[in-house]
Amino acid sequence: MSPIQCHRPADRNAFEIAILCALSIESDAVEALFDDFWEEDEVQYGKAPGDPNSYTLGRIGLHNVVLAYMPAMGKAASAGVAAYFRTSFPNVRLGLVVGVCGGVPYPPGFGEIFLGDVIISTGVIQFDLGRQYSNRVVRKDTLQDSLGRPNHEIRAFLNKLQGWRARSELRRHVIEYVAELCSKEGFDAPACPQTGEDKLYHANYRHKHQDAGICDICAQCVKPEDPVCDVALESTCAKLGCDDLHLVPRKRASRRDPSIRFGLMASGDVVMKSGLNRDHLAAEEKVIGFEMEGAGVWETFPTVVIKGVCDYSDSHKSKKWQNYVALIAAACAKGFLRQWRGIDNPKVVLPLASSVGSTPTDSSPPTKTRNIVSDRALKNGSMFETEEEPGPEETSHKTRSPATPQAFHPSISRKVERMILQEISFRGMFDREQSIKENYPQTFKWIFDDSLSKDKGWHGFTSWLCSGSGCYWCSGKPASGKSTLMKYLMQQNETKISLQKWAGRDKLHFAGFFFWHLGTGLQKSQTGLLRSLLYSVLDARREFIGLIFSEYFNELAEYETFVIKKQQAREARTRFNEPEPHFPSKLSDQEYRIAFRKLVDNMPEDYKICFFIDGIDEYDGDHYEISELLRSACGPRVKMLVSSRPVPACAQVFKGSPSLKLQDLTRPDIKLYIDGQLRKHSRMQYLLEAESARANKLITEILDRAAGVFLWVFLVVNNLMHGLNNFDTINDLEKRLDYFPTELDNLYQHMMEQMEPLYRRKASEYLQIVLHSLDTGTELTLLKMSFAEDEDPTAVLSQGWEPPNSQHLQLRKEATGARITSRCCGLLELSRDDISHPILGPGPYVNFLHKSVADYLRQPGVWSYITGLTSTSPFAASIALLSSTLQLAKIYECNIISNEICRSETIRVIVRQAEHAESAGIDVMPYLEELTRYLSSFDRDHDISTCLPSPLPNRSWDSSSGEWSVLLIPVWYGFVSCVTKILAQRPFAWVDAEYPDYLGAVSSRQRLYWCARFGRLHAMCKTIEALLHYGANPNTQISDTTAWGMLLVEIVECKSFTTANKQEDWTLLEVYFQLIVLFLKAGADPHLIIDSPVCKKDKDQASKTTITIIKEWSVPAWIQDVETSFLSNPTIPQWTKDKVTASAAEANSILKDLSILPWRKISTPISTSFSKVMSSESQLMTSRKRTQSIFSRLTRNLTPKDRHKPSSEITLEPKSLKNAAEDSGDWLGSPPLSNARRVTLPWAQEHRAWQLGLM
Repeated sequence: MSPIQCHRPADRNAFEIAILCALSIESDAVEALFDDFWEEDEVQYGKAPGDPNSYTLGRIGLHNVVLAYMPAMGKAASAGVAAYFRTSFPNVRLGLVVGVCGGVPYPPGFGEIFLGDVIISTGVIQFDLGRQYSNRVVRKDTLQDSLGRPNHEIRAFLNKLQGWRARSELRRHVIEYVAELCSKEGFDAPACPQTGEDKLYHANYRHKHQDAGICDICAQCVKPEDPVCDVALESTCAKLGCDDLHLVPRKRASRRDPSIRFGLMASGDVVMKSGLNRDHLAAEEKVIGFEMEGAGVWETFPTVVIKGVCDYSDSHKSKKWQNYVALIAAACAKGFLRQWRGIDNPKVVLPLASSVGSTPTDSSPPTKTRNIVSDRALKNGSMFETEEEPGPEETSHKTRSPATPQAFHPSISRKVERMILQEISFRGMFDREQSIKENYPQTFKWIFDDSLSKDKGWHGFTSWLCSGSGCYWCSGKPASGKSTLMKYLMQQNETKISLQKWAGRDKLHFAGFFFWHLGTGLQKSQTGLLRSLLYSVLDARREFIGLIFSEYFNELAEYETFVIKKQQAREARTRFNEPEPHFPSKLSDQEYRIAFRKLVDNMPEDYKICFFIDGIDEYDGDHYEISELLRSACGPRVKMLVSSRPVPACAQVFKGSPSLKLQDLTRPDIKLYIDGQLRKHSRMQYLLEAESARANKLITEILDRAAGVFLWVFLVVNNLMHGLNNFDTINDLEKRLDYFPTELDNLYQHMMEQMEPLYRRKASEYLQIVLHSLDTGTELTLLKMSFAEDEDPTAVLSQGWEPPNSQHLQLRKEATGARITSRCCGLLELSRDDISHPILGPGPYVNFLHKSVADYLRQPGVWSYITGLTSTSPFAASIALLSSTLQLAKIYECNIISNEICRSETIRVIVRQAEHAESAGIDVMPYLEELTRYLSSFDRDHDISTCLPSPLPNRSWDSSSGEWSVLLIPVWYGFVSCVTKILAQRPFAWVDAEYPDYLGAVSSRQRLYWCARFGRLHAMCKTIEALLHYGANPNTQISDTTAWGMLLVEIVECKSFTTANKQEDWTLLEVYFQLIVLFLKAGADPHLIIDSPVCKKDKDQASKTTITIIKEWSVPAWIQDVETSFLSNPTIPQWTKDKVTASAAEANSILKDLSILPWRKISTPISTSFSKVMSSESQLMTSRKRTQSIFSRLTRNLTPKDRHKPSSEITLEPKSLKNAAEDSGDWLGSPPLSNARRVTLPWAQEHRAWQLGLM
């Protein structure tokens, strides 16, 4: 695995990206992020005659970049640099002006902007170009005087970059590159200022000597136009005594991670240092930042301004944030370029006669098997040794072949890399980390001081970072601050510097994942963990992708190659006869596990990784399994910091690993927080003077009772602060503390008891809605909550329902947020207000204060009390959520129509919430009907069929209404009551006449497996029973099979060798035998014959001659053999065997009553030569791909006896065949199960049936 190789450009014409910086701190940060410098080794590209500029040439990512240094700040300097730039580098397609700027803290419609955020310009306005009158300046804003808008390419790219996925990637890249700069040898990276240094004063509060006795000029400064003295202009706020009482309260003042903002940038030669003028310009021109160079470059080449906010463009501006913000802006510029696509040169031209990369030859037939990594290969540490999963034609032996990526055109490889990365990523990968609040200033500093560890009995953390290996376990009580500590460690320069010592000269990468019990399924699953870690590493080192996902990479690249070659043939008007390959299926959970093992076991020699995994106890699965997975992944080049509650599984797995117990170490941090909050309150300061002993004792009592639980301290201090604001006496405060329980459950009970009686019902509704949202695995925005709390959830079902306008939506959010704050006594919180969801609306999100709140509410007694508060009202949380999701779907219809992922997510969320409502006995039919009508309003170009789990029935539209069938969603997701209600109103057997393939589709193994995976198997069985009861015919011919025939054949697939959850297989086995009984009772054909071709060598002729024998079973014989095979399997639990035996006995009883006897038969043999058919079949064999639809593959395994092909039909000899008995009517060998279409698909023999030993 070598790093990206980029060739040095031949001349200056190859440079397409220009970066311009005005300050040395800006250019230093940009230079430090160059991946290569092209002027080393005395290679000089020179510059055009007369060009006075100074340049640095190099590479950032895949782009050749020129960095230009400005002689001064301002538009004039930047315009001169840009003009000369063009003469030396004529092919520049994009210019980036990178550096620092002033920000508008509250731009209209943009939320809040903080110091350290980054602004990316969508346009530039010259705010100082205008006419000066006696009382004001009027800006020239005519078309001739205004700067043009960005070109088409930049506007399109900025729109893409503002999407949730691209913006999340950009923000993550910024953090990653900042970490890279902080650990870069020789680069003096500035530290991030404390959040307390981010101060915003009211716009009308002037920066002047606040003590009137110091300066007469400042003392007379009352109006905005009054002057201040020269000394004040150059002094800091601390020297002038600027009062913090005039600070503007900020919602997210503790946030450190930079946000990326997009908007208009004001550019001019005037430094903006007036809060009033800033807000006036922001309101009139809709700008969100002020800078001085963009306008000068704008018309020379296409330009984007990327600048970090280092001040608020008011009179209090200082340079404290400049160095750090310059670093943030440079990191954002590199992240911007990482997603910017250059023009491919030369154009992709592929040969039409052969595929790109290696191709099979006549002497080497193409393989039809899928490469998977063998256990031996993983143990031996070889990424290239693989083991093939046997194809259907193989019987006993396995082959091994290299799984290296083929050589494809670079543009195709890059596209495939992007496709794989996009598939690995998922929405919300970083939500949990971003939602965690910052640590209180100066806390957790002790963790880097190993000298303290000797006294307090914990293992030195810094020494582990610098030279340790394996796992370091941070354990702690619930709410003791583990997640906050993990986020703090990931952000600190000390962590990066120490890890770099461990890495030495090797490249260092670290990535984190924060399990979230209150989040979506992927946010608390093993698959989500693996996908997040793989994405982080592979996005940074894309050359690994083709090696980690070698076969999937090859298949995607082959498909893309085919598409390009086909397009070229169409453009050239030439004939193109290559068969179209299948588009590869999505990566499975098993493939992610294999990929992760390949990554950690085969780390290149110049690369080391440290993973930060938080909240193992919040993993939604076996804690021992996930802990062992993480521990086993560590090695010489991989180590991990993990955190969890002290659950037994973690204690067992990490026994002997270096560790610490957080609650035993945070007493000084808790004291810092108490001192910073309570002691600074003016009322508390008075009490500390008036009653010093009791006041100090009160603080000591808080420390003693906290027992290391930060959340308890936070709630207690808030309560005491409320008392101080009410002028409580020291006696009152002591009583408040005494009333506060020390255990969290008792504390939550106390908080609930404080609710006003009038508000308790509404508070109960809020808590139920949040908990139900959590149980359905869906996110809950404040906007969604505002609709969920409506009194009438059926309003959305009205045909006249119209979506509210944006102003009304904002008012709804504000009102609901205020009610949550006043009703719920702190049990719920609003967070992540800068994250917008395409179908749930903008933030903030509503969630529990802590995971322990949800655990407390789930206790039977507590839950009974909560639900009892709404028992006399028609409120139902599941219906409230269902209604609100449907309303939001209509509000954000444009997103749903244009984005298939949004359509899929909308259907998934609504169905999941409808399932919960139906399980509570609520009629959800009106909501599913409304969903069907809503989805039917989309045109056919936005078909929802691609959003439903396959295999979808062919007949899904109602021919009379032209809408989606009202039966489709209820049947497809197993809403039994809805299906029964619909069918009871129709004539008997209506479903078989109108939708004959519904029964076969919902009883297919693919559909049943999906239901088993998502807990809907029982409901689907009831749905199938309802279909049969109302006339669905199991004998109706569909394609070349029937639902009954498919059911009998697919039962052999219950023995899966790739499924991680074996319990799903055994549950499916029970269901299959139950369905056999249901189908027989509904009139399934008992005379059906199951047959399969069996091949053996002819002893009397050459070894290449085979004999094909047709073997046949009656239905009872087939059931007996399948039952016997499964019962002999020692891995199947006894309770499953008992249920299978009972169902099989009932089926055999029905067949016996029908006088259907068990029999097995072997037909007349035929023979042929293997060599005669090999060449004619090779073309078909090449089309067999990595995976194949179970539904389409298994439907050919069953045909009636009279449809057998003539004896002259050619069949193909299997690669491996056991010795067979003579043709005497006995069972022969152990071949797979397959019979139909033996000429076109001779190799399609069912490996699973052979492994069951049915023959």
